[in-house]
Amino acid sequence: MYVITIILLSFLAVVASFQQNIFPLNLVAAILTTTLVDTTLKIFYLKKQISFPYSATISGLIIGSVAPINSPVYVGMIAGLLAMLSKFFIRIKNSHIFNPAALGLLTSLAAFSLGDEWWSSVNILFGNYFFPLSIILIISNYKAMKLKIALSFLTIFFISIIIFNSSLRPLSPFDIFLLLPFFYAFIMVSEPKTSPYGTKSQIIFGIFIAVLLLFLVLLGIGYSLFIALLIGNLAYAIYRNFLQH
Repeated sequence: MYVITIILLSFLAVVASFQQNIFPLNLVAAILTTTLVDTTLKIFYLKKQISFPYSATISGLIIGSVAPINSPVYVGMIAGLLAMLSKFFIRIKNSHIFNPAALGLLTSLAAFSLGDEWWSSVNILFGNYFFPLSIILIISNYKAMKLKIALSFLTIFFISIIIFNSSLRPLSPFDIFLLLPFFYAFIMVSEPKTSPYGTKSQIIFGIFIAVLLLFLVLLGIGYSLFIALLIGNLAYAIYRNFLQH
């Protein structure tokens, strides 16, 4: 699953950077930071042997793919550093609480007053429509056995667009489909270590984050995608460690 995710995220980044004709230096910096910090902490803090940092590489790819492609290099580096520190030091019962990339992005982007760009969630021309290339991430989501989370989240998101867009320009179901945040749903919301595995729990988790996200957006709160996910992570961590029997 990790290998598939790395390949898919790298493919998206290559296609998107080629389309924009910009070398994603910030993405490279984020990956180097997350992998270096992760490896260093595993060796000197956890006393583990050197192994390929799969999850850290994915975190770096996410950070570099979501932060503005032309943002300063230190933005990705700081986000990567904070992501790995949260993974190793913000924990309950030997398990990290928050999605590392989401926490790193929230703190770094907010600190430098930058928006989340999601530049690698590219679209390709498909007939008369643009097809979201990031939907291919469904492969890694399926391999991680987290597809129910993404589907429940996207279903509520889809319904909310229909409801709140009813007074605006009418959209066809396919138009709404193109607006769905596949990258966010299939990779970040469904991150293996901070989301549930049971069918019922996955559905509840996906719906909870979608509803919370809608609430934050209606309130006009910035970085709502990250905040909704992190609150969902915290709620699940509390349930898993203290309430589940």
